[in-house]
Amino acid sequence: CSICCNNLRHSKVDNDSLTPVYASVERVLSEHVSSMRSSLVSESLVNDVLFSSVKARDVVPQHIVAVPLLSKNVVIGFVVGYAQESLFAKLELLSWLSCRLVIVFNRIKHFSDVKHSALTDALTGVFNRVYFDAMGTKELEKLNGAEQPSSLVLFDIDDFKVFNDTHGHVAGDQLLMGLGQWLLENVDKKNIVCRFGGEEFVVFLPDAKSDVALSVAENFRTTIAEHLEITISVGIVSCLNSSVSLQKMVQEADIALYKAKSLGKN
Repeated sequence: CSICCNNLRHSKVDNDSLTPVYASVERVLSEHVSSMRSSLVSESLVNDVLFSSVKARDVVPQHIVAVPLLSKNVVIGFVVGYAQESLFAKLELLSWLSCRLVIVFNRIKHFSDVKHSALTDALTGVFNRVYFDAMGTKELEKLNGAEQPSSLVLFDIDDFKVFNDTHGHVAGDQLLMGLGQWLLENVDKKNIVCRFGGEEFVVFLPDAKSDVALSVAENFRTTIAEHLEITISVGIVSCLNSSVSLQKMVQEADIALYKAKSLGKN
């Protein structure tokens, strides 16, 4: 038996050498079940023209039954059973099982969506302060044990209030959304990026010395100005052995940020 959902296959087979054959059979089933939205029963893989493209299909059990996983009339996957004897009698059981699996998958998706919304800034799409505080602290504790350096880059948009007053808050929101999208596409996945509040963003760089952080910050400053036609001011803090708290690092970066502001911004 296999459960195929969103192109992910979870199954137990006795012989790994047969896995490519099962995978080929299930690719055919995926196309058929997705288009027909109905169950399929085959009594002989070798003689069934539907599977004529599958090589070495004679080495796997010849009787199969596939039942779609339907959620709001959308096929999200299917369950397929293999046997050496007829599976007509098992169709009702697998149909019952598929209904229960859809309920489970929908609950998992709902939980994932709720968790994502709780940890993500709704406007920009980057993580929020809650996630940053939790994961940044966790990373610092891990790095401190290994005596590794870490850095933090804090920046905000210059004259954002003036921009809002001039262009309106809708334009201001669109600007923040554009910046969030740029960060999602350009910040290395190993780093933690979040909206810290208002027009202020923070990026935690685990295992990064000050020269690396400076290079990242300068890239932010120049590239954001080029692509979004705004300027940012940036504060950086680096800790050689990750021995200070995340709050202390933010505090020091904030002091550096306001120094950048006082020196003329950008």
